[in-house]
Amino acid sequence: MRNIFIGFFLIFLDLNLTFDTSVLGLLPDFVGYLFLLRGLKELEARSTRFVQIRPFVIGMVIYSAVIYVLDLLGISVQLDWLGLLIGIVGTVVSLYISYVIIQGVREMETGYGIDLNGQKLESLWKIMAIVQMLVYVGAFLPILLMLFAIVGVVLSILFLIAWNHARKRYEALPPQTFSGT
Repeated sequence: MRNIFIGFFLIFLDLNLTFDTSVLGLLPDFVGYLFLLRGLKELEARSTRFVQIRPFVIGMVIYSAVIYVLDLLGISVQLDWLGLLIGIVGTVVSLYISYVIIQGVREMETGYGIDLNGQKLESLWKIMAIVQMLVYVGAFLPILLMLFAIVGVVLSILFLIAWNHARKRYEALPPQTFSGT
């Protein structure tokens, strides 16, 4: 679960340096998705959801690497409405991936009779999903964009803290918890 935590950290927290029209992402999303893939591989025996979501994560590795290059070359700012639509699609797929991973954690909780903080993760995810969509509404109402963006960052941090608690609980489990899988 450590790799999934690192992946979410890289995906949900964006630190960028902007030069004219070029953007250098200091925490590239595609690296985060590579960590997610690694984490899913480690957990695939615990829930089928971790296997089922892999193709979407692979797609996001490619998508986010292309976006990274477009940002770096300054091309993405020229995409205008198309860029906005591409961003919305990427956000929806990213939310779907994180939702399925959380459901995999919830499935592990039920199947093994353990508490991995799944309820809190799911609750935070729901609020995060709403706020991330509101950020796109902020594109049309710029006065709200900053508010939605700040709330989104705070929620991302809270989600990462909750995921870190889940990771620690998972790592503290005795090995026999998962025997027979």
